Amino acid sequence: MAPPDATGGTVQELLRQYDWIRFDRTSTGGMIAAQFVERLQPRMRARIDLLSSHAIVAMVSAGLGVSVIPQPYEPLRRAYAFREVDLGRKGPTRQVAFVCRQADKDKRSIGALQEAFRL
Repeated sequence: MAPPDATGGTVQELLRQYDWIRFDRTSTGGMIAAQFVERLQPRMRARIDLLSSHAIVAMVSAGLGVSVIPQPYEPLRRAYAFREVDLGRKGPTRQVAFVCRQADKDKRSIGALQEAFRL
């Protein structure tokens, strides 16, 4: 993600032009994002580490840097202006698995949860 008025076209260009606001590496998403940035820009130094994606979105929206975070929730998309940048085929991905007990598989709440994961 980049500031709304960012001019760089690629992730590499944006990382060269802006400070990196790193999603805290103690989280799984932050570790994956940091590895991705390191592959693109070896020895890239973060300006700040934040565990809150909400705070990162606000900082990026204010033009303070760029970041790699999981896709923001819809309310954040409506509240802040920012530019989403395609990370390409080699961009990080996340897979989520859902497991439930056989006895619970027909419960409405389980069905609703499964449907939410499909979105």
